[in-house]
Amino acid sequence: MRKYLYVVSLLVVLSVVLTACGSSSAPAPQKAEPTKETAKEEAKPTDTPTRKESTAVAKKEKAKNTIRVWCFTDELSTANIAYKAKHPDVEILFTQIPTDGGEYQTKLKAAFGTAEAPDVIALEAAFVRQYVESDWLADLGKLLPDAKEAETFQFVIDAGTHKGVTKAFSFQATPGGLFYRRSLAKEYFGTDDPKAIQELLSDFDKYTKAAEVVKQKSGGNTYMVASYADFRNPFLGLRTQPWILDNKLVVDPAVKKFVEVAKLFRDQGYDAQVNQWQEGWYAGMNDILVDAKGTPKKIFGYFLPT
Repeated sequence: MRKYLYVVSLLVVLSVVLTACGSSSAPAPQKAEPTKETAKEEAKPTDTPTRKESTAVAKKEKAKNTIRVWCFTDELSTANIAYKAKHPDVEILFTQIPTDGGEYQTKLKAAFGTAEAPDVIALEAAFVRQYVESDWLADLGKLLPDAKEAETFQFVIDAGTHKGVTKAFSFQATPGGLFYRRSLAKEYFGTDDPKAIQELLSDFDKYTKAAEVVKQKSGGNTYMVASYADFRNPFLGLRTQPWILDNKLVVDPAVKKFVEVAKLFRDQGYDAQVNQWQEGWYAGMNDILVDAKGTPKKIFGYFLPT
């Protein structure tokens, strides 16, 4: 869909959590007043550290050579392997936490300011700004020359920058597109040729008419799209105004159009009414989606990042 789909719909960025957080929020332990006996013990000269002291030093040294990485997918596994190859003395502790129900962000915010805070975190386009605009992340400005050398898109750098301070970088920028099932295209439109389908779905008016064709020819057993939420990024990408302007909420016309289209598809039964990025949404991709009565349902296409 030429007018709407060529937008950036997913951005995974990496940032470093301020290590100072771990020490600033917890009060320093109070030192007990020594008794006569303990004072004598402390006064004894020692040439070698005790076993307890050696263990503490070892733990501190181990912590110094450990990087804790948190992510909501397994995408960073490759990066971890590459980093480990260049830094064999560093131990990488990788933790994957799902984003379902906001679990990733809940655990992340709970860990900030504690000894359990990760060192490197992944952030997604949907919530990157609230972290970049906070005091939780370290200044990574010294890496800007590397980003420029790698010919990083400026909008990617901007996504991780607030008030001139860059706190996050992305290892990817993924253009969005409409992915459709060619067998269903052939069944309902007589062709599965990408050029022909592109013309058939070149704007949302045509896309809506095509959704009605799919509904009628399938007897309601094939949906044009899995979730109206699939439309969110294409429409938000059309905005010409920010959400906040002069301290006032701005609802761009593109947002209003998104709501209209979403309501139309829900009212007409063109979407499968599943939640994006969750079980039912993926079931449609795997061709195992069923309704409440157990009737098999198919999905014609998905709006996805490449």
